[in-house]
Amino acid sequence: MKNLKFLIHMMVLIFACSDRQDIPHEVNLAFESAFPNAKAIKWEYENDFWEVDFKKNNHRFSAVFDLKGNWVETEYEIHIDELPAIIFDSIKTRFDDYKFKEVEVVESVTGNYYEIELKYIHNEIEVIYDDQGNFIQLKDY
Repeated sequence: MKNLKFLIHMMVLIFACSDRQDIPHEVNLAFESAFPNAKAIKWEYENDFWEVDFKKNNHRFSAVFDLKGNWVETEYEIHIDELPAIIFDSIKTRFDDYKFKEVEVVESVTGNYYEIELKYIHNEIEVIYDDQGNFIQLKDY
């Protein structure tokens, strides 16, 4: 039984290390340069992009880089009180029955915006506003 536990533990370590080694040097260097002192938690490769979840100053972030190490976007959660008043007021007017579930800031090469998840009974939606407070999109789940 001890040997089985040891074998499982070693396999987990090997797979964890192999994921880390597959990250292109340019991508890892770009991450370390863009987010000094951040601790990478998990790397994931999808659709020619590398996404890294990490912690910095006790906050969770997610950043995306292309294969050459160019930064694409960063997402992080904020408290509802940090949402600009113009966006908060718009949501309360348009979606009065809905409750706030999650608020994220997305900083990207194409501009910054807010993704807000809302819930009403069993219906969940996501609304997107630009950083000027303009309504951009509604996504139904």
